[in-house]
Amino acid sequence: MERPFRSMPPPVGARAFIRPRLHSRLVRRFDLRIINVVAGAGFGKTTMLAQAVAENLMDPLGRDVWIGCDQRDSSTSSLCAAALRGIGGGDAVVPPMPTVDDVANAVWSCAPEQICLVVDDVHVIESGSDGERALAALLTSLPTNGHLVIAGRDRRIPVTRLLAQGAADEMTEHDLSFDEADLTRLAHAHGLEPGALGDVGLWPALVELTAAASGADSGRTVAAKFVGEEVLAEWSLDDRVVLHVVAMIGGADVETIEAIFERPIDIGPFRRLPLTAVDQAGVVRPHSLWADLLADTQPSHELTRWRARAAVVLRKRGLPGTAYELLAGSEQWDEALPVLFDACNDQRNPPAPDVMQRWLSLVPSNRRDAPESVYAAGMVARGGDPWAPEAKRLLAAAVVAFREAGDTRREWIAAVRLSYVTIVTADEEWHIRERRDAARLTGAGVATGPTDGLSETFAALIAGRYEEAAERAGDVPDVEPRLRHFRGFCRSLAAAGLGQWMQRSWIDDSANAAAAVRPAAGTGWAATLPAAAAMYAGRLSDAIAATVGDVGREYPISERVPSLCVSALVHAQIGDVETARQFLRSAEQLLVPKRARPLADGYLATAAAAIALAVGDEASAAMAIAAPLRTRAGELAPAPMGEGLAFTLFPAHPYLTNADARRWLAGLPEGPHRRRVIDACDALLAARAGGITGPPALLDDKDALVATVGIGLAVELVVRTAGRYRAAEIIGGLADRWPSPTRDALRRLDHTDCRADVASLSATIPIPPTVAVGVEFLGSPRFVVDGDAVDSPNWRRLRVRQLLACLVVQRSIRRQRVADLLWPDATEESASSNLRMTLTYLQSLLQPDRDRGHAPWFIQQDAGMLVLRERDELHVDVWSFDAAIDDAARFRRSGQPSDELAALSTAVGLWRGEPFAGMGDDQWIADARRRLCASFVTASVRCCALALAAGRWSLATEVAERALATAPWELSLHTAAIHAARDAEDGPGSRYAIERARTVLDELGIGPDDDLARELARA
Repeated sequence: MERPFRSMPPPVGARAFIRPRLHSRLVRRFDLRIINVVAGAGFGKTTMLAQAVAENLMDPLGRDVWIGCDQRDSSTSSLCAAALRGIGGGDAVVPPMPTVDDVANAVWSCAPEQICLVVDDVHVIESGSDGERALAALLTSLPTNGHLVIAGRDRRIPVTRLLAQGAADEMTEHDLSFDEADLTRLAHAHGLEPGALGDVGLWPALVELTAAASGADSGRTVAAKFVGEEVLAEWSLDDRVVLHVVAMIGGADVETIEAIFERPIDIGPFRRLPLTAVDQAGVVRPHSLWADLLADTQPSHELTRWRARAAVVLRKRGLPGTAYELLAGSEQWDEALPVLFDACNDQRNPPAPDVMQRWLSLVPSNRRDAPESVYAAGMVARGGDPWAPEAKRLLAAAVVAFREAGDTRREWIAAVRLSYVTIVTADEEWHIRERRDAARLTGAGVATGPTDGLSETFAALIAGRYEEAAERAGDVPDVEPRLRHFRGFCRSLAAAGLGQWMQRSWIDDSANAAAAVRPAAGTGWAATLPAAAAMYAGRLSDAIAATVGDVGREYPISERVPSLCVSALVHAQIGDVETARQFLRSAEQLLVPKRARPLADGYLATAAAAIALAVGDEASAAMAIAAPLRTRAGELAPAPMGEGLAFTLFPAHPYLTNADARRWLAGLPEGPHRRRVIDACDALLAARAGGITGPPALLDDKDALVATVGIGLAVELVVRTAGRYRAAEIIGGLADRWPSPTRDALRRLDHTDCRADVASLSATIPIPPTVAVGVEFLGSPRFVVDGDAVDSPNWRRLRVRQLLACLVVQRSIRRQRVADLLWPDATEESASSNLRMTLTYLQSLLQPDRDRGHAPWFIQQDAGMLVLRERDELHVDVWSFDAAIDDAARFRRSGQPSDELAALSTAVGLWRGEPFAGMGDDQWIADARRRLCASFVTASVRCCALALAAGRWSLATEVAERALATAPWELSLHTAAIHAARDAEDGPGSRYAIERARTVLDELGIGPDDDLARELARA
């Protein structure tokens, strides 16, 4: 149940009024980093903030996000989730365990909109809690468009430094106290004389109550309690009890209130009660002051009884966490601890580990040995590091304690939670014992059937009995939703153990079932399964699309590490080493303190080996694979559900780099998938050893080849085992998709016994450069690398620029023709020699990192022709200009003026001045220059006409001015400039355009009948 007015401010009372001296300070919240509001109960903090939010809605300076705090916000995840829901609205995607960084990113994504988090009632957040630390962290983590207003009874965030810098404000009880003007306004609002309020001091809440209790004697000191009684004079004792209980539990909806008191409740009196908010849905939230004013109206045992009654109702309504906190607040531990157990197992709202840790912190030391407390501690440990000794120890102790207490239901639930730890730690013996216990519990009436099959399946997987695991996983019934994802997951693991193909339906069923119940145990594995299975099957594109990185902080490290390592592996295989290393570092940081975690260590080793092999460091790859192997009966061998799980899914790297892993993998069932992988690995090992081997089947599928062995080893396998022509075709395809890793792999092979083959391939296979280049000739010539103009020695050579310009203009031209154009007076031999040298300079300019003898990427030479190829890595402004002009013509023919205007604007925007400036006046350059200038002027005239018709005066002016710099005598451009300046504003711009046009008319001798002359006359 959401706290009443959790995400919106309560309605402001009809008699409330804005206090300008306070409101003016709150208006500055979108300029300041933080405003602290610190005052006791009843000083009008919430009313003041609600009024500020309401006023801002009428004329927004930014957007307010309201967060009404409750005790749950002592956990970071609860506070941050409320902030994310407020920022994102109905479309907000809130992770199960959000952090301050998530909130900061959400605010940042709203930029440039200013966002102010208005956090009310922060005093209910426990002092020293994670929630309080998160509140302080928001102050430093929010981007510049993020702001805070923090209101509570005590100071939670020190702002002294920010106050000195003018970046903060603080409002205290002194500021919020009523002054005489406030008292007068309030009295008039209640239809009273100011003196009728009596001696009430300046406490706003007491003033409001006194005004409501207008019968109070004005000449005496008025106590808050007395005033409260006066206000409640018409309330029966039973109704006062209702008010007290509702205030005590922090408010509730009418259905909950009626369930607590087991009778109909009229909330009409609540609507008329001062210091009480009621929304249209019947949610009531009395000010906490009412709980204080009515504290003595009931004996303490009655209050305890009502708390217990409210907890029962909340528990039945599926809110065990709220019920537990209510019981814990009144120290009813006999009732609270069973509810704590239910809260830790809440299926609708699974609690994050930090929430369970806070619940546990409420338990007194003399109750920490209770089975429910031990269970909660075990769940907290399991939610972090299932390999930590306390995770298994505490949950096992809880199982025993429930068993000794004869509580078979809780014994079974605790055993199911413990089973996750035993799966992670590959404890086969526990699963054998668990089956015996399941039979006993079944005899006692506990429905253990839905989990028996899964337990037996995991026992088989732990022992490496893959055929049994496949059979049992297929027979598992459609278990309850929070376990349903395990069925497809286990079937996939069993298939991998058998070396067979996984069925996509298993993977999709597992991932979809997991998505509905995340972060239930194992759902992180199910979320990682699509990427892992795609890599296993060689569907590289699917694997790249399915990687999820870190599945989320709400998961234990047993699920986060595999997800991060699979993401690292995918990127390492395609040569994206830096991204892979980032994922690997994130995984390594989770495995602190260092301890044996075989399942995680296997994934870590496989990812580290893939990264090492991607850069050609086979020694490091071998060390990485060897690290997690453990001794079993004197042999080094992976554990099937330990390091062996990753080795089974991704066998190539362990097989190639470690003899013990190779023997283990070779001893597994020879399914068709594993046979294909091992054949490729054996082919590579044999070829390295000088053996003669044919190309493996994997060479027929480039994606599967790279997914299996990585781009570096894939290149080597192709070079060593494929014939010359087939190798050129395969490596050419690899180079198109992964140019840099392919180039690096060839360079490494150039220092091996493959040198001759590599040289032959490199001379025929063009590989894209590592950077994008641009050539700009529409204005002063510029050569651009990754967006920055570069003035290299080769670019300063006039003949290099001319040769490139010739290729830009002609695109494809015979070598002899180029020589004739650039060196018309030279002999044929001399011109040919000059062309070879200039072409070398040009190739070096375009691809400075190209190795000698390697095929060029941009300029192709074939049968005496030079071709400048249109590539994504090459931007030519002349080509882009022509393409935009062609697009505009096509849009004009099809009657699409808005698209035509956009295309013309693009073309005109590329123009920087005279084309091929400073490159001579040879006929071929002059012809190209004239063509481009004519096209530019025509496009500008049409662009101006369309812009004027659309009322886009500034665009028309900009285009006309740009074009007039090239064609100052073009009368239609002068007409457009006058139109645009006149229609935009009849000011200096208009007068300047008119005078400039008159000068042109005079110089050209244009008569008064000309269109431009008539336009001038009208102007």
